[in-house]
Amino acid sequence: MRSFVGHLYTDRPIYRPGETVQWKAVIRADDDAEYSLPSTADSYDVAITNARGQQVSQTSMHPDEFGSFSGSFTLPSDAPTGNYSIWAGNEGSYKSGIAANSFLVAEFRKPQFEVSLAASKSSYVDGETIAGTATASFFFGGALAGASVDWSALASPFYMRAKGYERYSFNDIDFSKPFVARDALRAKGSTTTGANGAATFGIPATLATSEGPQTFTLSASVTDQNGQVVAGSTSVTVHPASLYVGIHPSQYVASEGANTRIDLVTVDTDGIVLPNRPVTVRVYDRQWITTKQVIPGGGRMYKSEPKDTLMATLQTTTNAKGEGSVTYKPAKSGQLRVVAEATDAKGRSARAAAFLWVWGTFRASWQITNDDAIKLVADKESYEVGDTADVLVPAPYPGATALITVERGKIKTTEVRKFATNSERLRIPITDRSVPDIFVSVVMYWPPTTGDPIPRYKVGYVELPVSTATRVLNVKITPDRDQAKPGDTVHYAIKVTDHTGKGVRAELSVAVVDQAVLSLQDERGPDGLRAFWFERGLVVQTQSSISLSVNRWNDVIAEAPRQGKGGSGLANPQIRQDFRNTAYWSAQVQTKEDGTASVEVKMPDDLTTWRMQARAISGDTLVGEGTNELLSTQPLLLRPALPRE
Repeated sequence: MRSFVGHLYTDRPIYRPGETVQWKAVIRADDDAEYSLPSTADSYDVAITNARGQQVSQTSMHPDEFGSFSGSFTLPSDAPTGNYSIWAGNEGSYKSGIAANSFLVAEFRKPQFEVSLAASKSSYVDGETIAGTATASFFFGGALAGASVDWSALASPFYMRAKGYERYSFNDIDFSKPFVARDALRAKGSTTTGANGAATFGIPATLATSEGPQTFTLSASVTDQNGQVVAGSTSVTVHPASLYVGIHPSQYVASEGANTRIDLVTVDTDGIVLPNRPVTVRVYDRQWITTKQVIPGGGRMYKSEPKDTLMATLQTTTNAKGEGSVTYKPAKSGQLRVVAEATDAKGRSARAAAFLWVWGTFRASWQITNDDAIKLVADKESYEVGDTADVLVPAPYPGATALITVERGKIKTTEVRKFATNSERLRIPITDRSVPDIFVSVVMYWPPTTGDPIPRYKVGYVELPVSTATRVLNVKITPDRDQAKPGDTVHYAIKVTDHTGKGVRAELSVAVVDQAVLSLQDERGPDGLRAFWFERGLVVQTQSSISLSVNRWNDVIAEAPRQGKGGSGLANPQIRQDFRNTAYWSAQVQTKEDGTASVEVKMPDDLTTWRMQARAISGDTLVGEGTNELLSTQPLLLRPALPRE
C-alpha cells in the first residue's frame, strides 16, 4: 500500500457560528521523502468534526494537476463553539487520515486595537536599564489614550549567534554540568497610555553571577475604556559583557597526532565583528572516570564522571576582520573541551566553549552508560547537499565488529567493518536524497574473551539534518497602492521564485483576512515546508538476540532509559454595510511559467488592516508562502465607548 503525506489548512484559524470555513488540501505520494503527484483519478474524503465529536461534513474529491483539492463548509448559526477538526484521507487511511488540522468556532468580539511593544534597543549589557514602550493603536488608525497597562519581564537562557558565523559557539556550554534553575520573573508594574497611545517603563538588566546571557521577554496587556484587553510582547537580550568571542573547530572530529585548527571571532552584542581583540584559548583533556557500583538490591551500575585536565593555553589576537585561529595537536584520542575567553573595556569576561572528539590508536576514555547505547558524534550541526559528514564512533572497547547503516524510512546503505580502535571515524556523503535528514546507525559486537566471558554489544545513532533551502519557494506580494478605502478594488501582483531566483510555475491559495480576527488566534498546523519537508523520524529498527543473553542478564547491570527524537460628507453619506472577516479566498490560483500571477480584491467596508497570505506549491513539491498587510480606512471616523463608572 502506498504511503501519502498531505497539507490541509483553512483560510483562517477562527470563525463565528454561521460563517463559512474554506479549506484546501495538497496530497503527495511519499516514498521516504521522495514525492510524486497522486493520480487525478484518485478519490479523497474530507471530513469535519465539531467540538462535540460529531461529524458535520464529509465530501469526496479528486486532486488537480498539482495534487490539490479544496472546498467549503458553512457553519450552522447554532453551531457549538469549541475546537473543530478537519482531516483528509482515502480508503487506506480512513481512520488516521493523510492530513489533518483544526480550527476554533467562537462567539468572539473582534478587538478594535492592537498593542505593540518595543524597547529602545535590541540588546543591553548587564547593569543597564531596559527602556520599554507599549503602544496601543486602533486597527483603523489612531492612538488609544488613557488605557491602563500591566507589564512584566521574564528571563530565559539566550544562545548567541552572529551572521556569517552560524557554526560558531558563543556560549560557555557544558552539558555535563547540572542545570541551575533561576527565578524567571525579573520585574513587573503598571502604567497608563498617553495621548499618543504609548506608555513607557524601565526594567533593570541584571544578570546573576555566571548566569550567562539571557533573553528578557517583555509583555504588556492594555485595557481600554470598554474593558477590552489586548496584549503584546517583545524580546531583548541581556549580555554579560559588551563583546562575545566565538569558537569553531575546523572539524569536530580530529585525528590523533595531527594539527587541528580552532577558528575564533570577536563580535559586539549585535554580532558585528570587533577587530584586534586579544583572545586566550585553553584546551582541556576530558577523561571519564568510570566505576561499577553496587546499588540497593544487589545490582550493579556504571557511574561516569568527567575530569578535565588543562593541556595547553594558547594566545592570539583577532585581525582587522575580527577573525583569528590557533592550532593544537592532540596527542591521543579522546574528548577535548576548548574554552576561548576575551575581556571588554570594563573587565567583563566573555567565554565560549566547544568540544573536539579525537580518533586514533590510543584507547580513549569515553563515558559509559548503563544501557546498550552510545552517542555517535557528527562534525556539524547540519549539512548542505554535497557535504561529507564525519562521524566519530566513541566505543567503550576496541576490536568491535560493526554493522554500519544509513537509514531513515528504510535502509539506504550498509557496511560491515572491523574497528581496530575504540575511536573510529565514518565518512557519510550527503546527497539530494538525504534531504531533510538521515540517520547513521552503528551496531557493534564484541565476542566473549577469557577476561570477559559475556558477549557485549552497543548501538549508536546520530541524526544528520540536511538543509531544506533547495525546497523553498519565495512568494512576493505587491499591491497597487499603499493604503485603501472601503469599496476600492486592489490589484495584487504575485511572484513565485525558487532558491536561485528563477520563476516557478506553481499553484497558490490566496486569503485576505482581517488582521483583527487573526490577532485572536494563532495559525494552526504546519506551514507547507514543515508539512512536507519535516525532519523525519527513524523507522528502521535494529534488534539483536544478544539482548536476550542469560549471561548478560546474570551480570545484573541496572539499565537506564533507552535513547530516543465614514464617507464623503454629511450631505451625502455612504453607509458602510459590507462587513466581512475574509475579504477574499481562492484556493487554486496558478502562476505562469515565469512565476507571476495576479488577483483583484474589492475591499469590504471594514476599517481595518487586511492581511494577504499566499501559499505556493509546485508540482515537484517546492513550497513557500508570503504575506502582505494593507490598511483600509477613512479620513474621519467615530468610535462608541461605554461611560466610565
